[in-house]
Amino acid sequence: MWDAAKSRWLVEIRYPDGSRFRKRMRREREALRLWATEQAKIENGTWDERAARNVTVAAAFEQYREYSKIQHRSHNSYVDPSLTLWKSISGRRLPSRRSPRSRSKTSS
Repeated sequence: MWDAAKSRWLVEIRYPDGSRFRKRMRREREALRLWATEQAKIENGTWDERAARNVTVAAAFEQYREYSKIQHRSHNSYVDPSLTLWKSISGRRLPSRRSPRSRSKTSS
């Protein structure tokens, strides 16, 4: 719906669990596209699928690499070399994660 006070299109989605999502957009086309995708998610039952919160850096790099291969024309020349560089840097400089038990054993 058009919000004349803000001069923006307001998209409001009510999910089956009672929660709602509101977003203001400048363009009617973007607002309609967002509304349609969210309505399709509700009809499909995929509206509540969330990404995992405990993703490792290496797994995130791989997920982004797969996404980038499809979405970016410059993947081979720009994105992939950057990801390879960051992966090599993070592997060398970041300490490995240890459990609290192993830290207490090594510190005492």
